[in-house]
Amino acid sequence: MSELMNTGVQHLKDVVNVDVLLEWYEKYMSKYTNTRAKRISIGVAISLLWFARSVYKKSVPPKQLRHFPHVSYFSFMKNLLMQKESTYNMFHRYNQPLIEQTHGFYLRPERSGWVVHVSNPIAVKQIFMKSEIFPKLQSQNVEGTFNNHFFGNDNILLSNGDTWKKHRKLVNPAFHKASPVKLFGNTAVEMFEMLEESYPNTDSFVIDFGNLMDRVTLDIIGRAGFDFDFNSTKDPNSKWKKIYHQVMSDQRNIKFIFFPALDRYFRYLMPARMEAWKRLNEFLNMLDEVIEHKRKVLQENIDQGIEEHEKDLLTLMLEGEMRGEGVLTQEQFIGNLVIFFIAGHDTTANALNSTVYHLASNPDIQEKARQEVIDVLCPEGEGEQKEDVLPTMEDTKKFVYLNQIMKESLRINGPVVHLVSPRVVQKDVELAGQFVPKDTIVNVNLYDLHHNEEVWSDPYKFNPDRFGEGGEAEQMAQGGLAWTPFANGSRQCIGMNFSLNEQRVFLSMMLRRYEFSLPENSTHKERYVTGNTLISQPINLQIQFKKRF
Repeated sequence: MSELMNTGVQHLKDVVNVDVLLEWYEKYMSKYTNTRAKRISIGVAISLLWFARSVYKKSVPPKQLRHFPHVSYFSFMKNLLMQKESTYNMFHRYNQPLIEQTHGFYLRPERSGWVVHVSNPIAVKQIFMKSEIFPKLQSQNVEGTFNNHFFGNDNILLSNGDTWKKHRKLVNPAFHKASPVKLFGNTAVEMFEMLEESYPNTDSFVIDFGNLMDRVTLDIIGRAGFDFDFNSTKDPNSKWKKIYHQVMSDQRNIKFIFFPALDRYFRYLMPARMEAWKRLNEFLNMLDEVIEHKRKVLQENIDQGIEEHEKDLLTLMLEGEMRGEGVLTQEQFIGNLVIFFIAGHDTTANALNSTVYHLASNPDIQEKARQEVIDVLCPEGEGEQKEDVLPTMEDTKKFVYLNQIMKESLRINGPVVHLVSPRVVQKDVELAGQFVPKDTIVNVNLYDLHHNEEVWSDPYKFNPDRFGEGGEAEQMAQGGLAWTPFANGSRQCIGMNFSLNEQRVFLSMMLRRYEFSLPENSTHKERYVTGNTLISQPINLQIQFKKRF
């Protein structure tokens, strides 16, 4: 205990520079404090002054950035930490009025300091296309904390330069080869069978769709990512599903994100946090064992009889390593698998949530999409088969209108609010006419961009025709990047096509099986309601399913 307290005190000294304060006190003030009362008074005054200065530095933007309008520090942090308002409300309360002042720029306080949020298409294109000027900010994961232990700093998402190229050398070919549409389709059939068993004597039922997509996409990322079955679709209480979700909940704990010293030095005093670390180690050990087993199988040259494009990502990366295409340590493999999880599970689940919500809210659009799917999967003359048809890769390329629906859903309610990793400016630059000094942290705010009234007409209207031939999106393509849910440039989301193909297969198969509508008492009658976290997740999304066969 004594050693722990000493460590904590030393950390406090590092943060507030206590030694400097003491030296100043001894040199200038000690002669005036010859009584205990005076010493206490001076000590309190110094502490209050230091505290006031710290609060001022945090709550007021730095001088070189004050030409940007900014969000009120205390009001914003109150809403962020309490998580009371939706992303929609936060946008209208804080972001939109500032965007209008400077055509897509404003300052916002974050853990890394004051950050310039950008929603100007021309500036967004500059940021994405010039990664040498706008590299990713060094990870804020502090050594010795939960998040650093979970996915570290050395992975394809958070690294830069040569380290990033080392990761991409193995990861990029794997994602280009992996397109397991058969796995996607079989998992959809598994979901249908589970629903038939759960609702056997009715043609219509209401289901917690957010929960369903969470379970199904977890199974897919497990199987397609590293050949591991969470068995989440069939069993909502499966062991590894529960562990994974508990780990993800522990990882998002705001208290430890904003005060990492609690994790580093004082977690041993908090039994609940120690349990969280125990769960995390169990999950990471599972990944370690899976990698070792897969490596052994490949080294023994055991033919698994799997088509190249249906192989899991881990297999493809390990095969690339065996061919001499690159080398990663065990920790780097684990870190990348964790990133695949975080990037590929929640985002795809919430993209599907959003799309099915908008289909349920727009029956005419839903029916038009259904007819397109039937035309592709059940060619003219054969009639619609009353059985599941698994789309092939060629089939998915023919879903033109469905693709427009997906794009509009990713615009109006995309799963990610802003970039996970902000960028840091390497030299003084101009972004769409706005001066941004060197070392400024910038972030592309995807929600702001996709709802910017200076960019999109009637941005809150769900209109897939925007993405049709000659539509609004095509007309704006020459003026910067107005639609970019997966980012763009060299750091574009590496799993983009993987996720889009997963969505195409699931949506097409669900459209043939069911008609969707919102229950009368839906929370989402007026609009899609989410929290205000980085991943835009719906609150209590209930969908009514009506069986077609």
